[in-house]
Amino acid sequence: MTDQTGRALFDSHRPEVLAATPASQSDDVALDRYTARLDRNPATDALSSMVVVAAPILWQARAIGEVRVGKPIVGFELSLRAARWHFLLGGLYLGLALLVLAGGFTLWWLRPLDLLAEYAALLRRGHFRALPNVGRSTLGWLGTVLDVLRDAIAGRRYVEEYIQALTHEIKTPLATIQANAEVLEDSMSRGQRQHFLTHIQEAVHHLQAVVERLLELSAVETRRTLTEKRTIRLADVATEAITALSPEAKTKHVTVTTAIPAGAAVRGQRALLVCAVVNLLQNAIEFSPEAGRVELAVSVVGDDCTLTVHDEGSGIPAYARNRLFEHFYSLPRPGSGKRSTGLGLTLVREIAELHHGRIDVTNHPDGGAIARLQLPQA
Repeated sequence: MTDQTGRALFDSHRPEVLAATPASQSDDVALDRYTARLDRNPATDALSSMVVVAAPILWQARAIGEVRVGKPIVGFELSLRAARWHFLLGGLYLGLALLVLAGGFTLWWLRPLDLLAEYAALLRRGHFRALPNVGRSTLGWLGTVLDVLRDAIAGRRYVEEYIQALTHEIKTPLATIQANAEVLEDSMSRGQRQHFLTHIQEAVHHLQAVVERLLELSAVETRRTLTEKRTIRLADVATEAITALSPEAKTKHVTVTTAIPAGAAVRGQRALLVCAVVNLLQNAIEFSPEAGRVELAVSVVGDDCTLTVHDEGSGIPAYARNRLFEHFYSLPRPGSGKRSTGLGLTLVREIAELHHGRIDVTNHPDGGAIARLQLPQA
């Protein structure tokens, strides 16, 4: 702070100096304004570029002094540089946050479309699965349309495949019935007549078994989920299945052994699980040799229960390994050469999928075939 003559009255950097070297006069006293000039930096006592703000001290409309505030330009540059760096960092963080938000929103928006695209691809390949949950109303409506389309395609294909397969399957027993019936019109002995009647009865029994299995299979295939689920002990399921097949096992003198942990249990419907195990055991008994043995065991690993049925038969021939689950495909039984309906394993697969499990049948390393029914543990 100076008086009208330029004599220093106060210096904030050196307050002890009250009267010293006269400050240089300048036009800064004339009016309030900013200026940049070469001046002495009080902090270093050296000439440097400074930004100076000067204002007159007025008394009764007359300038009686001057107040001057200065700051080196270097300080401004450091402040601006720091501000610029903070601004760049803030912009970078803001940009990254916007990218993350945009990516998350894009995934949230496109995920239902991906699910619907995958669902449509499965329909194109003939895999008829349940519609995924796509949430939002518009996409949910589109998913409902695809689901209705799935039902239509599945129903049409179901009918076409079954008509073709059933027509092929019933040709042989119908031909047998017709041929034997025609022969019965001729005169023959009582023993010969009984022989041809037996053939007719076997053919009728086969047709009846096909119809019953078709009804069972169609009832399972049309169900997408299990409406009611209960905790079921696999030991109880095995006992019921073995009891149902005990006459067939006794006829062939086949022994059925079990090894099932007491706590092994799954969630599902008991009747369907018993049906699946009966089919697996029936196949094992039919392909077992006389006085053979069938092992039914359950193992619990992690969250899964695996029920296995192992027989001592000749195993699965190489040409049939990829066709075991085809509709109406059946292998000749040892000894008699008879075939089943060819729907048992297909029914087991449908029951396994309803219980979120799976079934596979392979040859056992020690001989014979082994079926593995894997189900989630309760």
